[in-house]
Amino acid sequence: MLIQVVSMFARSCAWRPGSTELGSVKKRVNSPYCRSTRRKFSSFSSFDGALTVLICDVSGHGIGSALMANRIYSEALHQLELKASPGNSLRHLHDFVHDRLATDAFYFTMAAVNFTSRGRRATFAAAGHPPAMLVSNSGVRLLDSQNGILGYLAETAPSESADEIELAPGDRFVLYTDGLAEVFNSCEDLLGVEGLKTLVRQSAKRALPEMRQAILDGVAAWSQEASRRRRFPGYRRSSLIPSSFLQRRAMPER
Repeated sequence: MLIQVVSMFARSCAWRPGSTELGSVKKRVNSPYCRSTRRKFSSFSSFDGALTVLICDVSGHGIGSALMANRIYSEALHQLELKASPGNSLRHLHDFVHDRLATDAFYFTMAAVNFTSRGRRATFAAAGHPPAMLVSNSGVRLLDSQNGILGYLAETAPSESADEIELAPGDRFVLYTDGLAEVFNSCEDLLGVEGLKTLVRQSAKRALPEMRQAILDGVAAWSQEASRRRRFPGYRRSSLIPSSFLQRRAMPER
């Protein structure tokens, strides 16, 4: 079975147990792969016919937050090498940051999913992270975090519980960070998780790279509406991301 994951701040990927190719990225089996953008990172690791995908977002801005993200990433890689479960990994990373790296008001969010049984089963755990999305023939299902933010308060230490999910051929997981949903249009309407869910549902039948690009184009179209209204006062607001709107190109700058 082909395991399909869309990691929305990073890249889309497809992975087959035993394969040496992860999306368009060549890799050695058992060698973790990471994509990072300063305060965010995603990591993929395969061991013994299983795949673990992890995505993280840290608070704050600037070099300090980037350094914290890099330190968390290094520790997360160690957890992947130990083949820790998603729930155990989140608990360990929370304790690691709280006990060794804690600074005022710093926290991070994370989601992790482990695919086993040749892609037929997934173990999902998340803390303070936007809902993951499971795309199947029956629609798009939101998978909420089981825990609050990580690394800040001792009492917010996550439990080691996780959701066990049975998968069918063709199912897809969508993981993303909050910047993809926290987008406003000209009327100050928030795209939000439900708007993003609509984009995911509309693009779910496409190939993974096309699906990823369609979602990103939809988010861009939502935010570009604001600039259109500023430049063209007569521009009429469209309803929530209809298919025709997603295909409309941005009007040229004057």
